[in-house]
Amino acid sequence: MRKTKPTSPTLFLLSLIALLLTGCDTTVGKSIKVSNSQLAQYDAMPKPQAIELLGASISKARSANMPFLAPHYFNEANELFTALQTSPDKTAKNVWVAEIAKAHTLLDKGESISAQVRERFPRELELKGLLDQFNASASYPDEYKEVIGKFSGLIEKVELGKADNLDKDKNELIKAMQVLDIKAVQYSALHESDLTNLATLHKIDAAKLAPTVLGNAQRVYADAFKRIGAAPHDAELVKHASEEAIFAAHRAWFITERILALQKLSLEGIALEEEKYFSDLSTTIGQKDLRDQALFKQLETLASIAKTAIQDQTRLSTTQGATQGLEKRLKESDALTQQCNALNASLTNQVSVRDIQIKILSEKTTSSETRATP
Repeated sequence: MRKTKPTSPTLFLLSLIALLLTGCDTTVGKSIKVSNSQLAQYDAMPKPQAIELLGASISKARSANMPFLAPHYFNEANELFTALQTSPDKTAKNVWVAEIAKAHTLLDKGESISAQVRERFPRELELKGLLDQFNASASYPDEYKEVIGKFSGLIEKVELGKADNLDKDKNELIKAMQVLDIKAVQYSALHESDLTNLATLHKIDAAKLAPTVLGNAQRVYADAFKRIGAAPHDAELVKHASEEAIFAAHRAWFITERILALQKLSLEGIALEEEKYFSDLSTTIGQKDLRDQALFKQLETLASIAKTAIQDQTRLSTTQGATQGLEKRLKESDALTQQCNALNASLTNQVSVRDIQIKILSEKTTSSETRATP
């Protein structure tokens, strides 16, 4: 036989009793005194309007971070709000008016406690904001949970009026939060290069194939890690350190992949690859076919063309009458000069790397032939 469900008014009263029992754990609800003026304010309102007003106050308190700064006061007020939303229409007016007034009083007290917490823990709150900004809860979940748990414990002491001497605990907490803050910034800035170094490069055995560039990537990473640790909130420094580490890691990755690709080619295949690289570049800038020349001669020709283009651009700039136009063109010319210099350096590096690769493969071929000789 099915049990008879309690009537709606009975159910609401039971929920209120349960709520009051929950409040006994924190004692904050027991100390709340509702003023007659507040009772009169909500007594003059229809129930839906009064509940809507309480909901707006709950949202405002949540936006002001009261759930963290004064959790007991906020939670009890929110529980009252939740119970009132589902309370039956036949609930006695004096009951719901008293509960709404109590919830508002709890929020008012919570706001006062929040102000005390902000005044008592300025550095800790600043560090918590930084930990959240750099998503420490995701990168170091256990450590984040530990420090925030300790912080919440200190806040609770203030909230419950038990914060006589917190200096030692505060100092220890700040030190722990600062350590985690640095780690979170380092992780955020270097995670991409870290993944490349540890996952991709190790997977393709870069230590064996490209020890020089891998070693460089690891040194750049270590230097970036150290610099960020010394100044975790110097935005420019962190940005540059991160970019340098990512650049070095990606460079090591691509060179290692290139070595893997070249290992599948014969010496003639490598030479044809080199030739195609410069041939494509010559075609792009409209230069005649240079494949009848040595690679270093092709490089000199391309560099000379780039230099001539810069000089032509500079002469064009100096013939302009307007000072503003002249300055603009000179800046463009400087940028083009830098690009050409970078291109020249890149081409030189490409040739050097490929020469080394050809030498390595040639030595391997010779070694294999020697072993094959009876």
